[in-house]
Amino acid sequence: MSELAKGIQDEHLNREAAEAMQKEQDLLGQLSDIQKKLQNGKIDDALRQLDRLSQQLERLEKDLQQKAGQQQSGQYAQEAKALREAADQLRELQAKEQDLEKKTAQLRREMQSQAQKRFDQKGGKELAKELKEKSEAARKAISQIDPRVAEHLGLEDTLDMAQGRASDLSRALDANDFDEALDLAERAERAVETLQGRLGMEDQVAQRYPGFSRDPAGVRKSLRGATEAQEPLQEVVQRLQDALPREGQGMSPEQTQKMRQQAQEQGRLKDQLGKLRDQLGEVGKKVPIFGPQHEQMLQQAQEGMNGAEQRLYRGEPRGAQAGEQQAIEKLSQFQDAMEKLAKQAGKGGGQGGIPMPWGEPAGDGNDEEGQESEGVRHDRVEIPDAESSRAPAEFRKELLDAMKQAPPEKYKERVKQYYEELVK
Repeated sequence: MSELAKGIQDEHLNREAAEAMQKEQDLLGQLSDIQKKLQNGKIDDALRQLDRLSQQLERLEKDLQQKAGQQQSGQYAQEAKALREAADQLRELQAKEQDLEKKTAQLRREMQSQAQKRFDQKGGKELAKELKEKSEAARKAISQIDPRVAEHLGLEDTLDMAQGRASDLSRALDANDFDEALDLAERAERAVETLQGRLGMEDQVAQRYPGFSRDPAGVRKSLRGATEAQEPLQEVVQRLQDALPREGQGMSPEQTQKMRQQAQEQGRLKDQLGKLRDQLGEVGKKVPIFGPQHEQMLQQAQEGMNGAEQRLYRGEPRGAQAGEQQAIEKLSQFQDAMEKLAKQAGKGGGQGGIPMPWGEPAGDGNDEEGQESEGVRHDRVEIPDAESSRAPAEFRKELLDAMKQAPPEKYKERVKQYYEELVK
């Protein structure tokens, strides 16, 4: 307050400034009085006066915070209104997407029932038993692939895919979910083909240039496992394709009409989300409360809607439902992130910022503002200034020290890229 008072010129001195200077002089006077009492040994009197002074300062701080909040609330009134509208539309959009996902799930169940009837006509339980044996054989063959060899060739993710899909395939057959089993078998087959091709090339190089490969025996064993897994997986895929109608085939005219209507509805929701992203983007340009992760959530939600729309037009309810679930999940994550942001702002002392229209209403709901804004938090999000995004000097020093440490040779390039991204 003393520093502020020094910068106020007489011609600019208004009533509030005068009051502030008067309070400041009063506080300084009390401090001087407390200091004299301490020097004279009147400790109890000094402590009592110090306690009263502390309460005065707390009241003054609250008053200043309230005025700052009112001033900044007016400053961002237009952005706050846009946020409220966007939040309401996002809730409505999420509810519609959930309703659409339920309709798609119902269509999928109908088509699964039709597929089950056809599967029963093609052999049913006996066929399922044979396919289960084939899938187990494929899983055991994949287990022969050495993880260290796969990692050395950059195939660890592909191996994980092959192992995971082969295990899931057995469970899907046990559950009589043959539609899902076909999808898993196709994905496992693609992963095994990739492994076989890459391991085959490495084996040829090892034979042609002895000593070049780190573990020629491990490569040969892994190649044998991939080769042995490929044949049973191909048979599972072929026999399931023969026994099951492909998605989009065998639908009744009524089912086709339903799916087309749902595709159109999904397209409208996708376009609506696109407009909301633009609206929130405009708010974000003026009030930097959104980070890249928030925009990514909305983008992934829109991508899920786009994929669902295309699958619905093609008559593929399984793929459509996956896209719808992705959209619902990402919209939910965005809502959760916004609620968390509002709560953090509330814990920060209610300093000036912009009202966040997410979460439960703050307060008991008896005040007029709470009644008019049901389901809306009135905590204010602090608007960061330019300095708030700068890393502390200690962190920068820690980062530079860590960069100087030599990483393992195998991960040298990855670690270098990691630190480059951190520095950026």
